[in-house]
Amino acid sequence: MITFEDRLKKLVFNRNRDDLHSAMCYFKSGRVAYIYANYDKSLTVILRDEDKTVDCSTVAEVLEIFEGDELVRYET
Repeated sequence: MITFEDRLKKLVFNRNRDDLHSAMCYFKSGRVAYIYANYDKSLTVILRDEDKTVDCSTVAEVLEIFEGDELVRYET
């Protein structure tokens, strides 16, 4: 089973390989996030339901934002 962390790491890895570097993430709590990897391997999280943007330098920072929440759908 692929975890949310694995998916985030794949976004960063693919940023250097091809155009698949963003995803829409839907969580059990109802939160919706558009997450994309930047050229410098950092990640930007746009919380669509909260109208908020968070710049994260590592995958761990993104995981902290969604700590305790469950990913239910992931679209690239």
